[in-house]
Amino acid sequence: MLDAGQLPHDFHRRAKWVNAARFYQLLVEPLDIADYHHHGHHRTSGSYMTHGRERRYELFDRWWQEKACTGGAGGDVTSSMSAASASSRRRSKYAGLTQDPCFWARVEEAREQTESARGERDVAELAMKLEELQEFECYSRELVASKEVSVDVLAPQSSYTLWVEEWNQLKLRDEVRTMLLRF
Repeated sequence: MLDAGQLPHDFHRRAKWVNAARFYQLLVEPLDIADYHHHGHHRTSGSYMTHGRERRYELFDRWWQEKACTGGAGGDVTSSMSAASASSRRRSKYAGLTQDPCFWARVEEAREQTESARGERDVAELAMKLEELQEFECYSRELVASKEVSVDVLAPQSSYTLWVEEWNQLKLRDEVRTMLLRF
């Protein structure tokens, strides 16, 4: 429709289109992430965030950011990892859809990073991985605390719950514990 000129020139600024695009993104992008990881593309092509994410989602993010900058409701939850602090009101219930459409990609990357950190012998590499994992832990904890995630995130066998268990076990190791104290 865009290429055929069937849309108004400012459709990406209209709330109707931006909200519809955001809803589509929140609904469909997690499915694309699951498909990307299910077929093992993260092993052959690399991270979903850098190599697997489709252009349309980046475009939808830009529209959402522009809406937030121009005073519209909403905010940018994908480019900065401070989504929960961007919301001015607190939720009383968990979101129906996780408000960071790339949350599951970040979880899968954190799980891979945790697994990699377990076998890491190089102190500098381990420190870098631990710092990234700590950043993700803070980010995800903030999303959960502000209820910006769906209740599925906290399900007993969800990828996130499994990552939390793996991360807590990794933090109990002596060499990891001493490195974490430095941060």
